[in-house]
Amino acid sequence: MNNETPQNPTLKPLGVVLIIFAVILFLAAEGFYFSGRFKSKNETDLTGDPSKSRILTGAILCTADVTGYYEPAGCERFGSLTRRAALLNHFKNYLYLDAGHFTSDKLARNKAVAPFMETAYALMKLDAMNLTKHDMVNLYKIQHENLLLDYVSANLRIQAPGYLKNCLRPFKLIPFRLTCRSSTKDIRVGITGITDNERQIHPADLKFTVEDIEQSLKQVAPHLEPADIKILLFNDSFFKLEQLIRDKHIRFDLVIARATVPDLINRMLVIGDTTIVFPDEYGRTLGYIAVTREKNKYNFGFKALIPGMGTREDGIIARLVHEMEMGFDDMNHNTNNNNNQNENQAKTKNGR
Repeated sequence: MNNETPQNPTLKPLGVVLIIFAVILFLAAEGFYFSGRFKSKNETDLTGDPSKSRILTGAILCTADVTGYYEPAGCERFGSLTRRAALLNHFKNYLYLDAGHFTSDKLARNKAVAPFMETAYALMKLDAMNLTKHDMVNLYKIQHENLLLDYVSANLRIQAPGYLKNCLRPFKLIPFRLTCRSSTKDIRVGITGITDNERQIHPADLKFTVEDIEQSLKQVAPHLEPADIKILLFNDSFFKLEQLIRDKHIRFDLVIARATVPDLINRMLVIGDTTIVFPDEYGRTLGYIAVTREKNKYNFGFKALIPGMGTREDGIIARLVHEMEMGFDDMNHNTNNNNNQNENQAKTKNGR
């Protein structure tokens, strides 16, 4: 005798339908979750528009080792002041920092170019410049006293001559706003700089040991404590930078470095909790650092923006560069006239 309970034939198809429906709902929820996570990490618009971002974001723009190049640099014809200015116009909220060595290696060129370079950086709203010993030598020699930029250096101010000492800051605190689609957050960024040991200045013999640099950073450290993000503008050897970071005399979240670097494809390196970026030389690129804040943690991503032939600036920066070129041409013309006069005098003397 069979004692099994007879089953309703309609229950089995209904159970299958419910299971399929539950699986569809689960997959849809998972897809939405992971899609949201992916977008939150990648929806950072290079134009600085926060409306497409789900987390707090901000932009730090940076250059280094421009060495007086206001025109396109190299055979690639990338860069120039006017093209960098055109890129800056795409950003609504940013900090602009320079790791130093912005003056030329040629003194004669600096007499015509350095004051204009300062004016151009001021018009592009540069927030801080690491004044290196190389720049200090050039500004000191041409007696350019009407400095327009905020120069920072933890170790250079100790021995800077005359008026340059009064223009230097050991550190700077800057307000910075992070934004997203639905909210904003105002934070503070603390900035200091370290300069190099490569060149000397007459009559002072400036040589900074590692101990001098460490002592300078220790003096600055308490003033940077209120900052949410601590940034070091660095101009020295990579070996010394790595040593300072690992010694942890002061913790920096971000380092913008003009230094001899390993062969890095993306020009970014992370040591411990410190992110190091290396902007391209001669101003060929404009370094873009995406700052994101999620769960009280700051993250940094780096991209080199190429101000190539497609980006131009026809405004005040372009006019300034034109004046700069005219002054440089006049200087070359006067130099050539002096050389011709010297040659004529030498020929006349020999003819007698």
